[in-house]
Amino acid sequence: MLVNKVVLREALLSAFKQLSVQPLRTFLTISGISIGIAALIAMMGIGEGTRQKVINDMEKIGGTGVITVELQNMGNNDPNRQNIQKEKLTKKDLTAFEQASNLITGIAPVVHLPGLVFYNDLRFEGQALATTEFYSEIRDWPVEKGRFLTRVDLDYLNNVCVIGSEVKQKLFADDDPIGRKVRFRGEEFSVVGIMAKRNFEAGRWLNDLILLPITTVEKRITGQLDYSSILLKTDKMDTVPLVKDQISLALNNRHPNPGNIVIHSQVDVINSLNRASMLMRFSFGSITLIVLMVGGIGIMNLMLVSVTERTREVGIHKAVGAQDHDILLLFLFEAMTLSLLGGIIGIFFGIQGGNFLSFAIAVYLDNQVACIISNKSIMLAVFFSVFIGIVFGLYPAMKAASIDPSKALSYE
Repeated sequence: MLVNKVVLREALLSAFKQLSVQPLRTFLTISGISIGIAALIAMMGIGEGTRQKVINDMEKIGGTGVITVELQNMGNNDPNRQNIQKEKLTKKDLTAFEQASNLITGIAPVVHLPGLVFYNDLRFEGQALATTEFYSEIRDWPVEKGRFLTRVDLDYLNNVCVIGSEVKQKLFADDDPIGRKVRFRGEEFSVVGIMAKRNFEAGRWLNDLILLPITTVEKRITGQLDYSSILLKTDKMDTVPLVKDQISLALNNRHPNPGNIVIHSQVDVINSLNRASMLMRFSFGSITLIVLMVGGIGIMNLMLVSVTERTREVGIHKAVGAQDHDILLLFLFEAMTLSLLGGIIGIFFGIQGGNFLSFAIAVYLDNQVACIISNKSIMLAVFFSVFIGIVFGLYPAMKAASIDPSKALSYE
């Protein structure tokens, strides 16, 4: 135990002696490790920040518990197009979904209607969305002024609408639109509410919508009782796969071609994002590994030079009783110290670099992406630093341990 303490103390003193004797050489040696670790920390931080931002954006448009059921969007020449045209989402599907799962906390049919919205001589090319009173709750999209659609509006086929902030700005500017009438596809609708503006990129399209009671649209505009899609919501993200399986089974029981109906959720997007993130991390990690290997070669070169320069010192150590494994540990620990020092410097600059990238993204891309440095990232950086030190310091350490003490003492 005493020998180990002496070896460790000597290794530390030797490592810091090397730093002080040739500071420029030492700086150039550990710079490769520092650059690789800094890049690894910065990219992992920005990658995690991006992932968190996407999840947060999804939470703002209804959370990760939203499930969408819709027909596939295929081209006119697709051989399955005929089958798709025969498939329809109807009120019977709503009933089937409600009976299939007790985990569904909200459900809203949706009909998409592109077209022009008129107010006096002004017009806005947006999109109408016919739905029910539950849409706002499912999308977690509050009303800024006025009210949302109600069950009374649907039961009595009221000609009312709620408009997005972009529609309000284009048609009414600074005027109050509540109570005013807009025209859509030959029908007049009284504005009863203005939806809150979406200030994040993933949901800006919502600002262009005009929301109408689905029953009014069915009776007075389309004459059809089928839907473009059906939105469902469950309170917990963990229950989404089960709910998808349950409604998929309900579709299989009701439709001859259920494969032409798509069920997707925010969880699918998150899983795809995680896979893409893992692929990106693996690709970038490979590049980082190459940089670290270059840094490791620099450490090996420094240690080989150190072994040559300190041959006589090794002979003295052995002459006073040091064993081969003591010399091995001495030089190996020195290599690890150099590598770890480079890693610590790299972690510091990686954090600073990640914060700078976050600032640059906010300024130049008008997007808020935080740099999230986890303990896992720090531990991974430390592991790589120590690992590189061991791998590239082992050969010089073995070479030092194999030196013949009689020849070493006569070495000039």
